[in-house]
Amino acid sequence: MTKKLSIKSVLFFLLTSSIFLSCNVDKKRKIEEVPIQLNEETVTIFGHQIERAIYNDDANFFNGAFDTNFIKEKISENSLIYSSLDAEFGKALFKQAIHQGDFVLKEFNEGGHFKLISYYEKENKHHLIFRLYSNWSIYIEDYEVDTVNNELKIKEGFNYNLGISFTDKVKYSMLYSILLKTDSKGIISLFLQIDSLIQKEKIAAALELLTTNEALLKEYPYYQQQLIQVQYLHNPKGFIDFLEGLHLDKRCKLVHKLLFYSNNGHVEESYATIDELINITGDDPIYLFFYGRAHFLAKKYKDALICYEEAEKGLPLFWDLWYSKLEVYYNLKQVDAFIETLCLSEEHYGMDKREMLELTEEEFPKVYKKVSEVFEKDF
Repeated sequence: MTKKLSIKSVLFFLLTSSIFLSCNVDKKRKIEEVPIQLNEETVTIFGHQIERAIYNDDANFFNGAFDTNFIKEKISENSLIYSSLDAEFGKALFKQAIHQGDFVLKEFNEGGHFKLISYYEKENKHHLIFRLYSNWSIYIEDYEVDTVNNELKIKEGFNYNLGISFTDKVKYSMLYSILLKTDSKGIISLFLQIDSLIQKEKIAAALELLTTNEALLKEYPYYQQQLIQVQYLHNPKGFIDFLEGLHLDKRCKLVHKLLFYSNNGHVEESYATIDELINITGDDPIYLFFYGRAHFLAKKYKDALICYEEAEKGLPLFWDLWYSKLEVYYNLKQVDAFIETLCLSEEHYGMDKREMLELTEEEFPKVYKKVSEVFEKDF
């Protein structure tokens, strides 16, 4: 026989249930309202979240890691940007400029490598240094992390390659695109002419256009980048002296020095530059790769191989590292090691034996016969 509940019992049950639920809600609210701690541990975890998201083919976490309101307010000091942010094309340009995840993931998927190098605190501000490797070059960003609405966000930063703040990088990226759309025959036309001359290998003409229009162009970071590129092509022997004479942040100069020395086989200078960079950024196995590159171009193949093997202990086998090891084994006439490394492309890059043979025939003809003999049984 079912026992009936009295009205008092029902009321008591409802009352105690509501109190219990209310306590749980209050408890949950208190947990949610606990402010996030801003320290080395939390900021480093945040940095690794960005890194892992890229490794997992996800650009969204990095795209959303920035304090967009702060950055918009800062770049809106420029009237042209301020007025454009209300228009759809301006909103799209801002989104493109601030979505670093999209850029990094694209380079990563095309054979590059991305890494959180280090954390540091300076003047009570918390910093993360990230490095992107792509196509024999590196890009280094120093980001300042703070709390925004109880979340960790990137507010500001410094771009080593351009030698400017992150907000200036966003600002001038937008300005360039806005002027390209609204005034393509003005200042932007000069940049386009210079790019065209560089592509046509008319370096002297490009340098003249840059120098005669310095007053008009020097505000834009793109001017400095074009000038560095053109000066290197025009006078490689005097490039370092030229670079030292520029009014650039030391970190910017060091990146350009590293790229120059390593890609021109200057071993001792590469080592000295890497040592300075490590003191600023922290250690990174990618520096060993560039040091190996310097040795290889100096025809010190055994030393180059040591550097590549040590770099590989701390890095995945990205395309340029794999190819560089092939170059070393080829020049050392170590055919077995060459073939063993060549075959790694099946696992890492999905290459079949026919594609491996085509690469060998085109790039490493002296070992083609031996490789084809080894692969012959597979056809």
